[in-house]
Amino acid sequence: MKHKETRLMKIALTSQNRRDLTAHAGRCRHFVVYDTHSPQLPVQWLQLPLAGTLHEADPVADHPLAGIDVLITAGAGDCLRQRLARAGIRLVISGQPTPDMALADYLANPAAQPLDTHGDCQCQCAH
Repeated sequence: MKHKETRLMKIALTSQNRRDLTAHAGRCRHFVVYDTHSPQLPVQWLQLPLAGTLHEADPVADHPLAGIDVLITAGAGDCLRQRLARAGIRLVISGQPTPDMALADYLANPAAQPLDTHGDCQCQCAH
């Protein structure tokens, strides 16, 4: 798979059931993490505890998702988008059904990928 960016990146994708790209990124507990050096193979599958979801914890310091450059998901709220932006993580909302397809789509044209457009956060949190 050829990609246009030469910089190595870590890309996390939400996949609650390990098959589909799933929405509700802030509540998701299962992620597959790739790097652009070897995008065919996952770097790792992450299973976060409830207290480690992105709704509950920022992806900084010792968080398992710290250091990712891009988060690809089927949906996320504005609070999460803002928190990821503060951490320097780009949020991409994909319409692709699987993590592999969403990753391939992103790598084919990263500049064309949409940011979250789902509007205001409804989580009632203080993020």
